[in-house]
Amino acid sequence: MTRKPSTPGTCAFCPADLIKTSAGKHVASCLTKSPGKTEYMIVRVEGCGIDDDDYWLYAAVPVESTLKDLDRFLRRIWLECCGHMSEFRSGRIPVPKSTCIGLFDENEKLLHEYDFGDTTELKITLGR
Repeated sequence: MTRKPSTPGTCAFCPADLIKTSAGKHVASCLTKSPGKTEYMIVRVEGCGIDDDDYWLYAAVPVESTLKDLDRFLRRIWLECCGHMSEFRSGRIPVPKSTCIGLFDENEKLLHEYDFGDTTELKITLGR
């Protein structure tokens, strides 16, 4: 079955309309225009929904944030329904939620699983 085209998005920093293929560069560009000393990782989150809808999100996450912070964020905007368990993995290895985002390498890939009964899987790529 062929996936549907991904839906467009909107930048939270400016009113620009975004498409999945250029959103990461756009968010990075907006960050360089924002004053401040905070260093960020660009987190790309991708998932597949019902009817093969392609969901995506780019978020600027402070490097001192932990995976627990990212888990809370994902729950708040996409996942939370009733407090299910979740886990981050690198390949088959679980990654503790206490791990700092800034410790990951450029283009590191993780899997986030939410609700182990009817699991939602999100692919996460970290970048700068």
